[in-house]
Amino acid sequence: MKKLLLAVVALAVLYGGFYVYAEMEGYPWKRAQIQKDAVRYMKEKYGMDAKSAGSAFNFKFDTYIAKVYDVREGEERIIRVERNAYYDESGPPDEPMKRLGERLEDNYAEVYWGLRAEERLREAFPRVYGNEDIDRIRVSTTYRMQALEEGLSGEMDADGVRIPEKPTEGLQTWDIQLVSKDFSEALLGELVTAIRQMREFGPEADLNVYTALAEEKEGETRGKTKYLNLEFEKFGTINGIEDLRAALSEY
Repeated sequence: MKKLLLAVVALAVLYGGFYVYAEMEGYPWKRAQIQKDAVRYMKEKYGMDAKSAGSAFNFKFDTYIAKVYDVREGEERIIRVERNAYYDESGPPDEPMKRLGERLEDNYAEVYWGLRAEERLREAFPRVYGNEDIDRIRVSTTYRMQALEEGLSGEMDADGVRIPEKPTEGLQTWDIQLVSKDFSEALLGELVTAIRQMREFGPEADLNVYTALAEEKEGETRGKTKYLNLEFEKFGTINGIEDLRAALSEY
């Protein structure tokens, strides 16, 4: 009887542990399934040969997410494919929307056009991209997740992969992370030059630059970070290094 009781308790503990894990991390078989489905989805929608780079689960929205990449570009450019609920939006605005089911949606437009924007910026500002104070640069674009039948431009690239429709909402954001703990005079000069050129000739993009976290004590990283958050509409206020330095903040 005692052994039976212990077995029941052990099973209850195991079940409870698995339930908590599943609530936070999702069911393992569903995470494995969305990786397979995402690869097939990218082939069907874009004609792309994609490989899986893992999966995730958003417990807040009960959403399974696959991470895939174009085999031509490698794992540096991760595309997200999510299994999301979708709704009938044709009903009266004062009534709850009827859930129609679930479908796969992707953010390939963000990845594709973000890369093209980055190539344009790299070509326009080689001195910024070559600055030794910079750790990494990313370009983000405004986007929304789009389903199988959405977001195609009707064009194909040289390899026959379908090109996603270019996002039209909002600006791009130029995100720059520094290895240095401060803005050097040389870097500020290059940024001023880039701001002037972008103001005159484009592309239109907000600019975010963050320094490395300064150490408060040896071995600790609880200090302050300097940063620049400059919206494109405020580029006209920057006429020199001192103007840019005045726009810096820290937290």
